[in-house]
Amino acid sequence: MARFPDPAAPAAPDTAAPPPPPAAGAARAGSLGRRMTVLVALSIAVGLLLLVIAQSRTAYRDMRALSEAGTLALTERLAEEVAPLVRWRKVPGIEAFLDRLAADPQLSVAAFAATDRQGRPLVRKTVPGRAAYDLDDAFNRAQGALVRGETVNVSTSRHFVVLMPLRFGRDQIVVGYLGIAWSLEAINRQLLTGILQQVGMSVAAAGLALVVLLTLLRRTVARPVDQMAAAMAALADGNLDVEVPKVGRDDEIGRMATALAVFKDNAVERHALTEAVRAQNIQLKVEKDNAVRLARQARTAAEDLRVAKERTERAMAELKAAQDHLVQSEKMAALGQLVAGIAHEINTPLGAVKSSIGSIGSNLRSLLALLPALLRDLTPAEEELFLALVAEGTRTDRRQVTAREQRQMRKALTTRLETAAVADPRTVADALVDMGLGETDVERFLPLLLGRNGRSALDAALRLAQMTQGTGTIASAADRAAKIVFALKTFSRFDPSAEMITASLRDGLDTVLTLYHNQIKHGVELVQDYQPVPPIPCRPDELNQVWTNLVHNALQAMDHKGRLTIRLFQADGRAVVSIADTGCGIPDDIRDRIFEPFFTTKRAGEGSGLGLDIVRKIVERHGGTIEVFSQPGHGTTFTVRLPLDQTSAAASTAAPAPSQDVPA
Repeated sequence: MARFPDPAAPAAPDTAAPPPPPAAGAARAGSLGRRMTVLVALSIAVGLLLLVIAQSRTAYRDMRALSEAGTLALTERLAEEVAPLVRWRKVPGIEAFLDRLAADPQLSVAAFAATDRQGRPLVRKTVPGRAAYDLDDAFNRAQGALVRGETVNVSTSRHFVVLMPLRFGRDQIVVGYLGIAWSLEAINRQLLTGILQQVGMSVAAAGLALVVLLTLLRRTVARPVDQMAAAMAALADGNLDVEVPKVGRDDEIGRMATALAVFKDNAVERHALTEAVRAQNIQLKVEKDNAVRLARQARTAAEDLRVAKERTERAMAELKAAQDHLVQSEKMAALGQLVAGIAHEINTPLGAVKSSIGSIGSNLRSLLALLPALLRDLTPAEEELFLALVAEGTRTDRRQVTAREQRQMRKALTTRLETAAVADPRTVADALVDMGLGETDVERFLPLLLGRNGRSALDAALRLAQMTQGTGTIASAADRAAKIVFALKTFSRFDPSAEMITASLRDGLDTVLTLYHNQIKHGVELVQDYQPVPPIPCRPDELNQVWTNLVHNALQAMDHKGRLTIRLFQADGRAVVSIADTGCGIPDDIRDRIFEPFFTTKRAGEGSGLGLDIVRKIVERHGGTIEVFSQPGHGTTFTVRLPLDQTSAAASTAAPAPSQDVPA
């Protein structure tokens, strides 16, 4: 029978069909059997290898563990015998004892050593013909554990080393240390012999199993599959007269043969339907042309929709840009009001740095002229006391004392110095107190103060202490200025396209309070109640704008005089920030309008009326809520609640919050 044509192909001229080519599967007959032979042999080889490796490793670990346990017990018994010899330092007796160990071939000793209690070697010995081991290096590395009275085991591929303290007497005091390196060569040879025997037996068993398994696979699988493969190749070449092999078995291969026969019958039926399919192709072509025309019309409509979408997106982008501009404008307006205070806050630490540098320079010039002559005139004992006085005076870990404590210390020191007949005790006491020394410290330095160069030494030590204090002042001032600059940089940064990140609410609050420090420290009592709250998903720049507006409004409501309370805590699975003031409060008739855009009760030029509107939108964008509680004449409290997890922050659609605090 001729090859059956493709139903989708156009009708071909009726010509004589060429004779069918020879079946392609005939040339590959038996290939499945060869592959099965290779795969089975490879599987058995791999399984054999894994089995040998697993059994070898298990046998090696078991033999090593058993040998090491016995060796450790034997070493402990030997330590009991050698401990008296080490206690009485009977070196010949120790050598004789160790020679007996080396002469015993059953013990497999490679090296040993005995030391006294201080770790000094009494006897060292290595056994010729066995792998050497450096016991001195082992003693050095295990020194800490041996001193604590612990036994140290070291296991290598060729040795098992035991280092243990030698105990003697009823009190079991440590009189020395014993180290023995036991050779594992005998165990390794025994294991190798066992592995080779096991490999030989496994190879023989695997060979027999391979022959039996391959014979069964060829008869039951490879031969029927090769026959069916040849028939399928003939069917694929269009030869529908091929004879399908019959397999009288109710298994997968039998079902494959049955399915192949059914496939052949179906192919004959499909060939009969080819002409009907060709007729249908003509109708399909007409329908395709109609579909192309409709698709062209749909593309035109889609293009019009795309243009309309682009216009809408441009309008939305322009609206968002305007909103972002308003947020940044509000932030820059608040920053402009803070500039003078920030400049004062930065000038204060810079002034402290300038003053400290001048003091350090003056003291340094004086010391360059004073120290060489002083060190020449001091006796060795006085020089030691002088250096100790300098060390005490330049310590940076002393506890800060109050002015009252300094007066008490100065009075007590003056009395003690007068009793000791120190010249000008009042001045000396002032210097010692400035250096942080008390009455308990002065006893140590009385010989120096009573000496001929006592005043010069005290003056030099005081100047060094003042230089140390100056460097501490510079470091503290630099940290303060850096903190202000960092807060200013963090506050001024604005990225409207920023994605949510995990950030700390406490850091944002501290940044805003740093910028408002100059306005808060004069007349405002700041109360901070921060409870542990984990970082939350948010846009920190936007939340900083929220805290800025609320703190700014609170300060204005109090006229910068009163108490500002900021709380941070968790409640009902949310992070809560509360900002309360003791200002004038919000009248009841306008409380519902304070979040309306451009609504403000401030004088012209003091506010745009957008602050609280922006605050509400930022909080809602974070999936949170903002609430206000206010009593006219008693103050206002704004409460912001934000989700603790990313899912809630992204999916929450909070309803507009009730009216809130101080007018924007």
